[in-house]
Amino acid sequence: MTTAIEASGGQLSSMPSAKKPDRTRQRAGLLLRRIWRYHFYSALFAGPFLVMLAITGLIILYTQPIHDSLGGSMRLVTPSISSVPLDSQVSAAQAVHSDLSISQVIPPEARDRSTIVELTDGADYTLDVFVNPYTGKVLGEQESGADIVGISTRLHGWLNNEALTVTLPSLSHLVNPENPSTVEIAVGDVIIEIAAIWGLVLALSGVYLWWPRRSQHNKPLFKVRWNKGGRLRWRDLHSSVGVVLALILAFFVISGMPWSRYWGGDLSTVASKVTPNAEVESPTSATVKTGDVDRFGHRIPWATREDPQSVSGAPTADKPARMSWSDISKVAVAEGMLPGYSILPPTDSLSDPANPEYGAFLLSNAWPGRVQDEKVVYIDQFSGRTLSTSSSAEWGTIQQVAEWGVQNHMGTQYGLFTRVLMTLGCVLTVVSFVTSIILWWKRRPKGTTGLPRRQARSSATLGVGIIALVLAVMYPLWGASLIVVLLIDGAIQLVRQRLKKSRPVIQSTTDDEIPLEEKV
Repeated sequence: MTTAIEASGGQLSSMPSAKKPDRTRQRAGLLLRRIWRYHFYSALFAGPFLVMLAITGLIILYTQPIHDSLGGSMRLVTPSISSVPLDSQVSAAQAVHSDLSISQVIPPEARDRSTIVELTDGADYTLDVFVNPYTGKVLGEQESGADIVGISTRLHGWLNNEALTVTLPSLSHLVNPENPSTVEIAVGDVIIEIAAIWGLVLALSGVYLWWPRRSQHNKPLFKVRWNKGGRLRWRDLHSSVGVVLALILAFFVISGMPWSRYWGGDLSTVASKVTPNAEVESPTSATVKTGDVDRFGHRIPWATREDPQSVSGAPTADKPARMSWSDISKVAVAEGMLPGYSILPPTDSLSDPANPEYGAFLLSNAWPGRVQDEKVVYIDQFSGRTLSTSSSAEWGTIQQVAEWGVQNHMGTQYGLFTRVLMTLGCVLTVVSFVTSIILWWKRRPKGTTGLPRRQARSSATLGVGIIALVLAVMYPLWGASLIVVLLIDGAIQLVRQRLKKSRPVIQSTTDDEIPLEEKV
C-alpha cells in the first residue's frame, strides 16, 4: 500500500479536513514525536557503548569455557588418589617468583582442576600460577586479567583506562561524614555510568513508542512483515526485538549500577547506614574494609564492601607463628566453604609499635555465584579461631536485593536459565543496534541526515520533565550529562534561528515529517 508520504515524494500531501483536528490527539502526537526524538538521540550516544557492554558481557558470561579452551593445559589436571599438602603447592608457586608475595590461594574447585596461587608485587601487577594438586608441579602462569576475559572485564567496567581520572563530590559524605568529601573516579567509569542510564532512557522511550494506540490499530506488535520490504520490515524487526530487549536492558542497567565506582560506592555507603549488615562481635580494623581486597570484581560480594575487616589477636608464646595454608584449608572445610573458595592472607599493620594490628585470613566463596551461597569468613592467623562470618542471611535488605541483581546480571543466580536469558539480552542488544542503523538509513530523506528536529513546546513537556528530574536525582551523573545536552541543544537552536532570519526559508524534508504510523 502506498502511503501519502511516498506518493508525494517525501512531502506530506495537503489533505482537506472537514473539522478541526482533535487537540487531544495533537498533544499526543507532539508527545510521541518528542519521545521519539529522545529515543533517537539516546541511541546515538548510548548505542555504541551498549554494544560494547553486550559483547564484553557475553564473553564474561562464558568465562570458564573460555578459560578452559585457552588455558586448559594449566587449569585442567588428571585426578589421582592422593594430593600433596597445600603448603607444598603454594611453596612451588612462590619459588617460581620469589620476588612476589602471595595475594590469594584458590584450592581446586573440582577434582580435575588445578590450584591457583595469585602473586603480586604489592602494586598493580598480579600473576596467577597454576599448580597440579596431585604432584605439586607448576603447570604454567598467566598475568591476572591479561586474557580476553580480563580485558573484557575492564572494558565492561571502566573502558580499560584508570590513568585518566576526574574529581567528583562524594554524595556518601553526606551520609557518612567520615568518608572523604571528594573521590577520584576513572573517566572511563564515568562514561560507562552515564551511557548506562541513557540506555535506561532508551529502553523506557522505546517501550512508549511501541505501546499500541488507537491511531495505529494496523501496526503489528510482535510480527515482522517480511513481505513488505523497505523500512516497514526493518521497523517491525527493530520494534519487536526492542520491546523484548527493553525489559532485559532495564534490568541490566539497574542491576549493574551497584558495581559502578561512583554511584555504586554511594549506594554501598547508604546501604550500610540504612540497612546495615549484622554487626561483627570480634575486634575490627579501624581503617581497612572488606571491599579493599577486591580486585576485578570477582572476589568479594558487593554486600560486604563496607564491612570492616576483622583482626587477629596478638601472637602468644604457644602460638607465635602464622597458621599454615593447609590448616586454614581445613578450617575452611569445617566452616562449610564451597569448592572454589579463596583464601586471602592476613595484612599486618605494625607501623605503630604501641598499637600493632594483626590481620586475619579471609575466606570467600567464589564470586559470582548464588546469593544464598555468598559467604565471607575471617580466621585468626595465629589460633585458627573463627573471628566473624558474613553470609547473605546476615545482610541488610538493600544489600540482599542488590546482590541478587548482581548475581542475575552475571548469569549465575539460577544456573543455565539465567545465563541463557542474559545471553539473549546481549545478542538482542547487538541486533537492535544494527537494525536501528539500517532503519535510520532507509527512512532518512535523501540528501539529509534524517536527524529529528526539536519539537514545539507543549503541555507534554511537563510529564517528560518530571520523569527526567526523577532520573537525575537518582543518578546524578546522568543528570549532569542531561544539563550539558540541553545547553548544547539550546545553543544549536539559537544558531539555527539566527541563520533562518538571515536567509530565505527553504522547504526541507526531514524525518519529522514522516507520519507517526510510518515512523513508529
